[in-house]
Amino acid sequence: MELEPFRTITQDTVKKLNAGDQAGATARIKDLETSWDRAQSRLQPRDPAGWTDLDGKIDTVLRALRAKTPNPAAEQAALNTLLGALG
Repeated sequence: MELEPFRTITQDTVKKLNAGDQAGATARIKDLETSWDRAQSRLQPRDPAGWTDLDGKIDTVLRALRAKTPNPAAEQAALNTLLGALG
């Protein structure tokens, strides 16, 4: 899969979170959601199992960053898991 754009967005989100910019991190992760959804029809057929795995990890990141009460440790853990999967 062509994962570099998703990796870049995830890394940007981590940087914003590390800088204490929760709002910026939450806004940037929306870019990941939008890009991933747009790429689904192209990427999912190439590797259905891999796509499903990454989709689940992205969902976990989205839930963590959009939580009513942000938990920085949970956000970082979810982002790090996703980054590891993105390579």
